Amino acid sequence: MPRRRFIKIVRLAAAVLVVGLIVIFVASRRTPEASFQGHSASYWLSGFLDPKVGPTEALNAFHEMGTNADPVLVSALGAGENPFVRFYRRSWDRMPSSMQQRLPKPDEPGMLQMAAVVVFQHSASNRTLPNLYPMLKKPDSGVRLAVLEAVTNRIPDAGQVPLLLLAGNDPDLAVRAAVWHRLSQMGASATNAVPAVLKLCADHNIDVRQEAAWALWKITSQTNSAVPVLEGVLSQHQDAGHRHLAAYHLLVMGDSAPFFVTTLINSLTNSQAGDRATVCTFLGQIGPPAAAAIPALRKALQDPGAEVRRRAEVALAKIDPARATNHAP
Repeated sequence: MPRRRFIKIVRLAAAVLVVGLIVIFVASRRTPEASFQGHSASYWLSGFLDPKVGPTEALNAFHEMGTNADPVLVSALGAGENPFVRFYRRSWDRMPSSMQQRLPKPDEPGMLQMAAVVVFQHSASNRTLPNLYPMLKKPDSGVRLAVLEAVTNRIPDAGQVPLLLLAGNDPDLAVRAAVWHRLSQMGASATNAVPAVLKLCADHNIDVRQEAAWALWKITSQTNSAVPVLEGVLSQHQDAGHRHLAAYHLLVMGDSAPFFVTTLINSLTNSQAGDRATVCTFLGQIGPPAAAAIPALRKALQDPGAEVRRRAEVALAKIDPARATNHAP
C-alpha cells in the first residue's frame, strides 16, 4: 500500500474516531431537552432552516413545548455552543466530501440565533419569557441585537435600564438605535436613563440622534432638547422616510415654530408627489400657525399630482378657516 494513501486512511480513521468520541461525550453530558412528536427542541430549531420542516411546523412545536424549550432557545440566542460541537463544525468543513455525506452538517450559530429570535417574537403575549436582558452584558453586537429583537413585543421594566444603557454604548448603530427605541417605549419609567439619552442626542450619527430625541421626549415630555434635534433631522437627513418621521414627531410634540413651518414649505418642492402630499398633510395638522405656508399651498393646488392637490385643499381649509367657509357647498 502506498505510504501517502496509508496516511490518508489513518487520518480519516482518526477523524471518524474523534467525531465518534465527541458524539458520545455530548450525548452523555447533555441535559435532556424538551421534545415534541419524538424530536428534541434542538431538532425543531434546526428545522427552521430545513425545507422538510419549515418555520410553520417549527413554531407550532415550540408553542407546544412552551417554557420547557427555553434553555435551548436562550443558548441559541447567545450564539452559544458546546466546545466539542464547535470543534465538530470547524472540522466538518475540512472533511473529505465522501465523509461529509455520511455525517450531519452542523448548523451555523448565526442561523440558529435568528430562528430563536423568531420563536421568542411569536410567543404568546401572556407567556412568561426568561429574563434575557442580562445577556446585554456580553460585548457582542450580534447577541445584543438578537436579544433586543427577541423581546421587541415586551416593554422592559425600570430594572432593565442599566443593562439597556450598557448596550447603548455598543459600536453597532443598529444596537444603539434599538436601545433608544426601547427606552422610548418605557416612557417615564426610564427616567434614570435621561443623562445617557441626552448624550446620545449629540451622537455623530443622525439616525441615533433622531431615536434619542424621541426617547428623551417620551421619557420627560420636555421639548427644549428634543425639538432642536428633530428639527435638525428634518432639514439634514437625506432619506424622506426619516424626514417624515421627524416631522410627525415634531407634530406630536406640538411644534409650530417658524423654522419647522419653513422647512416643510421648502419640502413642497420635492420631486416625489408622495412626499409633497405628506407635507401638505403635516402643514394642515399644524393649522393656523402654519399661515406662512398659504402661498405655497395655493401653488400646490396646481400640482400635477391629484392627491397633492386634494391634500393642499384640505390643508388650506385647516390653516385658513375663512377659506373653508368661502368654499363650503
